[in-house]
Amino acid sequence: METYPVARSYSAPRNFPLHLNTFERPGRALFSQSDWAALGRKLNLTKRQLEVAELVCEELTYSDIATRMGISVNTVRMHMRGLFFTLGVRDRVGVVLRLVLTQRSLLNDEAKAVIE
Repeated sequence: METYPVARSYSAPRNFPLHLNTFERPGRALFSQSDWAALGRKLNLTKRQLEVAELVCEELTYSDIATRMGISVNTVRMHMRGLFFTLGVRDRVGVVLRLVLTQRSLLNDEAKAVIE
């Protein structure tokens, strides 16, 4: 009978960069208010889409988003469909990833402008 090596579980090293743990710390804002404004301009998002995206990044459910915004769950779904279409993604994870990647490209553009 063959034996296979046992998989080891690894944890993040102590010097693991804090910014890489952003998604694991609830209650911490993913973006600042100025970041949201820049993302809205760059991605051509409506005010409501931007509000919904911000609440999605807080990991709220559709019903929680509806309660927070004072609208129906079906209206939240409608805003999410528009957000998916505008960002070219299929799900909530795609929304967050698109926002993070766009924000990083905006930061890179700002850094290049300072250097030049």
